[in-house]
Amino acid sequence: MFVTICCIVAVVHLGYSFLIAYFGKRFSLKDFEHRVNKVTDGLFVAMGGGILLSNRA
Repeated sequence: MFVTICCIVAVVHLGYSFLIAYFGKRFSLKDFEHRVNKVTDGLFVAMGGGILLSNRA
């Protein structure tokens, strides 16, 4: 039973690593960083606007 569980876990982890390698080649790191920067910039602008428009001061 131990060997069976080890084999299943090994296959699952190999699947994860192949999936991550596939997506790593498909999406470049620079493109990902650019998208993350755009999202975080938008969040900071929205939070700043929320503070500006709130009645609490």
